[in-house]
Amino acid sequence: MIKKVISKSFKALKPNTFFIRLFLSFLLIIVLIASYNFLSFTFYNNNLRDEIIKYNNQNVENTAKSFEDSLSNIKSNLYRLHFNEDLQNYNSQYFMTDKINFLLGKSVIDEIRQIIRTNPSLGISNILINHSGTPFMLNQDGNSHINLLFSNSYKSNDYSKSFWLKEFNNPKNNFQVYPVSTFKDLNNSTEKRLLPVKINMDYYGETINYLVFIDFETLINNVHYSINDNFIILDEDQNFIFKSENFYEAQIPQLASNNGYYISHDDYYFYKKNTKTGLTYMNIIPVNSITNGMKKLNISLVMLLIVAVVLSVIISILFTVKMSNSIKKLVETVQQTNKDVEPFSSNIREFNLINSNIKELIKNTEKMNQDLEDKKSIVKNYAFLNKIKNIEDKMYSDIEEYEFKDKPFTLVIYDLVFKENQSFFEEISIDQVIYVIKEQIHAKLEENYSKTITLQIEKRQILSVVFLDRDEESLQTSLQSLKKAFDTDKDKFLVTMGVSEVYHESAEMTKAYEQTKTLLQHKRLTNESQIIAKPSTERKEISLTNKQEREFQVYLEENNLDEVKHWINKTMDSFQKKEAFSIDYINLSTYMMNKIKSHLLTIGVTIENFDIYLNKIDKCHSSEEYKELFYDLIQNIKPFVEADENQEDKIITFVTEYIDEHLAETVSLDIIASHLKISSGYLSSYFKEKTGTNFIDFLNYCRMKKAKELLVQTDDKIQDVSIKVGYHNVNSFIRLFKKYTGTTPGKYRKKSIQVNLTDLSG
Repeated sequence: MIKKVISKSFKALKPNTFFIRLFLSFLLIIVLIASYNFLSFTFYNNNLRDEIIKYNNQNVENTAKSFEDSLSNIKSNLYRLHFNEDLQNYNSQYFMTDKINFLLGKSVIDEIRQIIRTNPSLGISNILINHSGTPFMLNQDGNSHINLLFSNSYKSNDYSKSFWLKEFNNPKNNFQVYPVSTFKDLNNSTEKRLLPVKINMDYYGETINYLVFIDFETLINNVHYSINDNFIILDEDQNFIFKSENFYEAQIPQLASNNGYYISHDDYYFYKKNTKTGLTYMNIIPVNSITNGMKKLNISLVMLLIVAVVLSVIISILFTVKMSNSIKKLVETVQQTNKDVEPFSSNIREFNLINSNIKELIKNTEKMNQDLEDKKSIVKNYAFLNKIKNIEDKMYSDIEEYEFKDKPFTLVIYDLVFKENQSFFEEISIDQVIYVIKEQIHAKLEENYSKTITLQIEKRQILSVVFLDRDEESLQTSLQSLKKAFDTDKDKFLVTMGVSEVYHESAEMTKAYEQTKTLLQHKRLTNESQIIAKPSTERKEISLTNKQEREFQVYLEENNLDEVKHWINKTMDSFQKKEAFSIDYINLSTYMMNKIKSHLLTIGVTIENFDIYLNKIDKCHSSEEYKELFYDLIQNIKPFVEADENQEDKIITFVTEYIDEHLAETVSLDIIASHLKISSGYLSSYFKEKTGTNFIDFLNYCRMKKAKELLVQTDDKIQDVSIKVGYHNVNSFIRLFKKYTGTTPGKYRKKSIQVNLTDLSG
């Protein structure tokens, strides 16, 4: 049937008919498309393998860089820890004195925990500090003996206690990465694969060993780039630091260069060697995953091209025949209904008869174009968001370059802060208000600039890209007009507008965005919208001094809410005099809120609605509003704090009992305060207020009292008595005893014996 239709159509054809011209056009397009696809296929086939190799080389380079950056970050943290003042004092005890106060290691342990907590991506499981020649190691769990650490907490078949002792006494290896091994924690019945890293550091000629255990699964998940999990790390001698479970090669051949690839046993080995650490990183990609995919793709593409050409020819013929017949019928209909219509001048006679319907077609086309234009604007918005966020996306790159070509532009970010206007936001949602504001901004900017883009980029932020096809003053005029409009609703919301400099290249979009975000930090405390184009002064962060922080802490610990309130008032006034920015007030208020919350938790007080006050911080627009916020909070917590004051005499009881039980040990305000979880300054002033005497005088009194008892009731030597009451230097004990009693310990004992004999003889 198809053959008959085609044969009949060809017989009736003339050279200038629609059928011939349309069919020839289809054939030409098919030939062009087939040629293009064939050439593209050939080029693609030749370059696919190179691109795959290039991609995998880039993956292993990214892995090596990320891994080395992680090691460098660990080194930096260890250097900072090494020069920590508390660790330096702790080291000096090991190497310069005969006595070690392990309590000084507490702050070092806290610093170790801080490093582990603040660097989760490094996967640090623990940091161990060993002073060469000693059996103890400081770590996040305390001060542990080497035997317990490597037989219980970090037991491994590959690393014994003797191995680590040997390594700790080897000062030559300043930095050493050891092979990954499974370590068992017998205390918790758990096991992990850990990567040990050892760094030696010098301390006045002595060696301090830092041993870092890294959770290898966490680290490798953050740094490994590849299409599979086949991965190897080699040391400088090409010994295995790590190899994936399914790796079966017994030995890696000698590598000729620092980076590249080789093929072995149907696998590609992509490697990258770091010249500083000597570590080699290697991704393993099966050859079959590359070649088989290319072969299947080649066959599929060839078959697809052949089928496409054949189908295109058949469909072209059928479509042309059908179209030609339809036009003939249309011509016949037009000729019957529009006989008086003047013919349309064209080389194709059928088009002359369609002229009367062209206008309607144009209208429909315009409607369709408008619809496409609307959809295109959405795509543009995505493109600009990608450009601003510095996200590479080839799909939108052509749109971006076209929009920015030879067009200077500036960015405006509108930061919205909504006030607590209950009645207003019951009628309309915040999202609806943001949409209205966005449309209002776009309409105002388009009054002066033919090309602008306005879109919402964050929950409370709107961004405008303004292409400056006229002077910048028009932009300022538009923004001032918007400010005036926003200020009419300042009881509901405030808008801060940051305006970037003028830029000329699309590559500068991210730079313009970052500059505009920085400008927003110059926002002042005010109850009206603001425009920030150029900051009047360079932004300098305003923060509390150490003295101010101590004062605030002491007032809180003393539960002296009146002084807390006075301190807040004074500090807010000082910030106002220094012309602090809004961000400075927010940082200060957040700091104070967290301190108050921490203190309330310390004394066992929980305020259910405390987070409400935290959420109100960024809704304050003046120094007075911040004061009122804290005054209201203080009034709220006052009954709970006053109730707690009735129980504070327990502090004096704890101090006296602790001194009695630990007279022979080192006793200090810091030690007792740490047990009570309060500051030593607060404990000192509180003890003085409650007992009428200084802590040190009371401590000496207790020791002298106990010394007199021992001198009279026992035959202990003076030196033994001195040690039992906490004085390891007998001369210091004798001097202090004479100061408190007016005589030496020996004379006091003789006098007491004589008094007892006289009483007995009497």
